[in-house]
Amino acid sequence: MRDRSNAGAVWAACVALVAFAACSAVGAQEAQRPVKSWIHIAHSSTSRTLVEGERWEVPVEYYLDPSEYKEGTTLNIWGAGPWIDNPDGKYTDSRHHESYPGLNGKVGVEPGTGRHTFTFTVPPALPQNAVLLIVNFADAAGRAWPWHVRRGRMWFVRKGGYFELETDKPGNLFTYDEPVRIVARLKNVRAAGAQKALAYKVYDATGAVVAQGQAPFTVERDGQQVPIDLTLQRRGTFLIEVEVPGWEKRETTF
Repeated sequence: MRDRSNAGAVWAACVALVAFAACSAVGAQEAQRPVKSWIHIAHSSTSRTLVEGERWEVPVEYYLDPSEYKEGTTLNIWGAGPWIDNPDGKYTDSRHHESYPGLNGKVGVEPGTGRHTFTFTVPPALPQNAVLLIVNFADAAGRAWPWHVRRGRMWFVRKGGYFELETDKPGNLFTYDEPVRIVARLKNVRAAGAQKALAYKVYDATGAVVAQGQAPFTVERDGQQVPIDLTLQRRGTFLIEVEVPGWEKRETTF
């Protein structure tokens, strides 16, 4: 008859051996992971609202430890756009950051402490603009190190146009018991005293119109706010289109 107690002891020893081997492998990987070097993105690069077309400087300080350096190491930067977290399979098929043309770069680096200023031109602004800076080291083959640093998000706006749609809620997120107020903030005013009216329509997620109306106003100055107070009978995610005849049409979600 087989000795079950001895078999159990052998089995326990095998499990312990496998666990030890796995831990050793993880330990070896951690030992190879670069942990002495560091990167810092200067706060000055994200301390203001960016305007399309302007020059944007991003200073980056770093320390590349000699023990972690390999020939051809680079310092890489990427200005990532909005995060697509829920691909629909039709327009997008993966979770990813959108990219802005020209908001990326790299420079070769040597061991030690250094500082490099990346220079960009702020790209044309679209609705819901934001930039997240991501900086990392990479090897000569372009393979990124297993860690990176981030700073942001920074918002950027149009240089031209007649008005912007804004709310005082981060992300335009209203709680169910809060009144929904959107303002059209005037900009580039040239004809103070003119009589204007904005027309708006609000759509739900199915495309149905759930509210519409007009708001007359007298043009006064840059920064003037024209309020749009909405009374909605349902909850959800909505899109509002606002048009001032002779000016432009703008939209945003809330």
